[in-house]
Amino acid sequence: MPASPPFDETLRALTAQITIAHHLPGRIRLKQRTAVETTPARFSADTLIAALKAIPGITNISLNRLARSMTIVYDHDAIPPQTWPDLLSGGRTPETCALAARLTSLLARG
Repeated sequence: MPASPPFDETLRALTAQITIAHHLPGRIRLKQRTAVETTPARFSADTLIAALKAIPGITNISLNRLARSMTIVYDHDAIPPQTWPDLLSGGRTPETCALAARLTSLLARG
């Protein structure tokens, strides 16, 4: 198990602004706490959605810009449900580290 999650500074800044509004295994709704203007400059909703869609196990994403929320439908066998709260809190499980590394890599390209 890695010593710390492979989050870059921008991913840490983004996850610090997100809370879980609702979560059932296979479906999670995330809410952005702050105004869009405070989101790190290299992130856009489109960049984040493209990165998330490239992750195996994510089957659908819907965005409500006005409500600052995103609903992600995922295969809970591919992405264990506890991975999401662990990701947002900087958890260090192998699944969370793998998801964080994948997101960091995809966002760096985006």
